[in-house]
Amino acid sequence: MGEYAALWLAAGAMLLLGLLIVVSRTRRRGRCTAQTRATIVEVLEDWDSDSDGHKTREYRPVFEYFVDGKQFREEGDMAASRRNAYRVGAVYTVLYNPDKPAEFIVPGKSGGRGAGVFLIVLSLAIVAVLLVFGR
Repeated sequence: MGEYAALWLAAGAMLLLGLLIVVSRTRRRGRCTAQTRATIVEVLEDWDSDSDGHKTREYRPVFEYFVDGKQFREEGDMAASRRNAYRVGAVYTVLYNPDKPAEFIVPGKSGGRGAGVFLIVLSLAIVAVLLVFGR
């Protein structure tokens, strides 16, 4: 496969992945319409490694909240590299899916579409470069 074909393929894959992220996050945000208060009850520490094998610590909050008297304890879909980014006992307003209360987002903190938008923009930039210089 030629080098330009590989770049076209990579750009297409990034575009599709970016669109998938944006669409899935938008749908999730649309499903999470009911509001409640949630407390961080634990902060999980994990290791994340990049493609070069460099390892970094990652901290993820675990939330506890109640819906119709039932307790939910769920891991948030956000992470931080700073240990003090999430504090046990901190209270957040969360939006949850009334049909599936274990599904929730923290407005402004989770359910974001940034990674998807970044991949879309990057793929379009690659396509633009290929169209201009790839002849």
